[in-house]
Amino acid sequence: ACPVVPAPPLDKPPFEHDWKAVRNTTAFLRGVRGVREPFFAYVGTDVAHPPFRSTPHYLARVDRQRAARCAAAPPLPLAELHPEARVATTRKHMALDTCCNDTHRIDVAVHYAAMAAEFDDMLGEMLAAVRADAA
Repeated sequence: ACPVVPAPPLDKPPFEHDWKAVRNTTAFLRGVRGVREPFFAYVGTDVAHPPFRSTPHYLARVDRQRAARCAAAPPLPLAELHPEARVATTRKHMALDTCCNDTHRIDVAVHYAAMAAEFDDMLGEMLAAVRADAA
């Protein structure tokens, strides 16, 4: 069995709890408009973490051929990886080079790219709230 198996596409958002955090953060940012005292907002998400899964909306935004080219790139040697990536690769079996075949490797890359697109939308919403305050 493949150690990294992307879950099938979902019809409902798999990261609804992340979107709730984004909505709460944007509400907070709107609430501090005009306040000139520093603040810190930490928003942790599960997007782009295993299991690799996404919705049809985000999967449709991924160029499968481009993802296939990325998936075909040879993995970096462990010594060249960031320490966190090294742990993920060696302990969590998350690296693309652990996939069973090319189709599986591409599926993982496609789901990962879709998840990155979803995170980009989340970040965009929060940045829009920050920019609205600066305007």
